[in-house]
Amino acid sequence: CSNPWSPSIVGTYTSYALTDVKVSGSYAYLACSDAGMQIVDVSTPSAPILTWTYSSNTVKQIVLSGTAAYVASATTVEMIDVSTPSSPVVLRSLGISVTTMSDMVLSGTLLYCACGTSGMYVYDVSSSIVAYTSYGTSGTAHGIDVYGTYILIAA
Repeated sequence: CSNPWSPSIVGTYTSYALTDVKVSGSYAYLACSDAGMQIVDVSTPSAPILTWTYSSNTVKQIVLSGTAAYVASATTVEMIDVSTPSSPVVLRSLGISVTTMSDMVLSGTLLYCACGTSGMYVYDVSSSIVAYTSYGTSGTAHGIDVYGTYILIAA
């Protein structure tokens, strides 16, 4: 945006129930709730083009890191190789067994997940065997972030 005090619409893309958007390079990764995840080519901002749709789950959140997308539904997180945005490959599921996935953030190789009344889950995504731990919160965990050596949880 050349002037943040006076933004203008350059182009639009219509999708179903957007809950999150992340951009990497010339692609936008959209969390579209029940419609799954969509990857949209935004290299020409006035004419975005749908490149790929992943609709196996209700997608709520997306975290991008290099060529990986961590895609959260209400009850699981899947790691997807998006190095070729027109034909991504699902690498694995982290198999979270919670009722609600509210938010997530990646710090290094650790994926921190705010999981509603289940509290916080932390996954080490650096190896093929996903190690994790959980921590109960005093309230419903809605949001999460990492600041230095601290984990901040909105509960």
